[in-house]
Amino acid sequence: MVAIVAANPSQTGVVTYGSVLQRRQWMLDGLLQKASNSWWSGLKGSSKESIVFVSTDASKGAGHEVVFQFGGNASGAGKVDKERLRGNEEQKKQFSDKIRVRRIRHGLDNGDEFDAVDIGNQALSTHADSRNLLADWYIRQNDQWLFDCAQGMANNESLTHIVRPNKRAPIGDLTTTDTFGYEFLVKLEKIIKSSKGYTIGGKRTRLEPFTFAGGMRKWLLVLDSKQAEDLALDTTFQSIIAQGDVRGNDNRLIKGVLGTFRSFVIVEADDFMGVTASRTISKSDVEVSGLRQINEDGIFSGEPGFETAGKKVASRAIILGAGALQSAFGRQPDYKFQSSDDYEITSGSAIELWTNCQATVLKAENGEYNEAKVSGFQYGIVAVDTYNSTNP
Repeated sequence: MVAIVAANPSQTGVVTYGSVLQRRQWMLDGLLQKASNSWWSGLKGSSKESIVFVSTDASKGAGHEVVFQFGGNASGAGKVDKERLRGNEEQKKQFSDKIRVRRIRHGLDNGDEFDAVDIGNQALSTHADSRNLLADWYIRQNDQWLFDCAQGMANNESLTHIVRPNKRAPIGDLTTTDTFGYEFLVKLEKIIKSSKGYTIGGKRTRLEPFTFAGGMRKWLLVLDSKQAEDLALDTTFQSIIAQGDVRGNDNRLIKGVLGTFRSFVIVEADDFMGVTASRTISKSDVEVSGLRQINEDGIFSGEPGFETAGKKVASRAIILGAGALQSAFGRQPDYKFQSSDDYEITSGSAIELWTNCQATVLKAENGEYNEAKVSGFQYGIVAVDTYNSTNP
């Protein structure tokens, strides 16, 4: 049955709704057609060398776990001359993390237009239109889940390492001079390289650089619109920023590139627009996916209370290295159709997915480093808070 679908990949190809394999493959094809629209599309891969480590296990349903394995480096001291080696070998370091897969669903009201027999047998059938809208919904939702995980909002999993200008410990202490300029960027790079000087968080291993196409190894620095404006208005930065597009042919999916600066590839993401009911993934109405701002009470944009008068607001940039985020997929996504019980006068279409995502926080299975700690904190993420505004 899958082979039949492969022979008819267009969204007008006929797919029998009663065939589970065909229907799921057809929904998957719709998601793949929209995948390039994702802000994260150029940063995903099937290994820890990617910024978003994607793992798929089709045997996993809701409540099942997908395990991510990370191997460590050999770092111990050697033996000299006749010092005994046998029995003093270094233990291989192994780290892991796991995600519990969740069932995520979303439905559309098709009104009184539907085709309950074959999917895609009209050029603009309701099924094809519903699949297109549901695939678009998922891409925006999944993008926002990853942004929320990276910013320390999703599931209330706060970030362990944050940098703020002049070591302003609470956001409420930020002033209008604590913006994202060239001088701060230089100091920020030193903190990331040395793993010392975080406003929040202790000594840790430095972020593992992400390898861009062509072999360039750098950290990805993601700014919101206010931080990008601050940097663009800094005359020193303007005079030295690399103007060439770092993407090239193989990096063309990386979006919003502003330029490179020493160890950073600097990109701009959209600002989040929408309404959030809870910090559980998929519980936001996402109109535009992107970075959120955070006020001095720890409330993110889109949440009730964010716009409370007089509260200071910070822009929260994220620095991402390899293995920063995990995205797990279980069973193949499905397309569901339901006609009404009133003699099928109306209908609804739905997408059903088994998935979840989170920031990587490793557990030491065998061994740990003495100084460059790896486990117990966000492995590939550092947040950067700068002054954004004060609510009127």
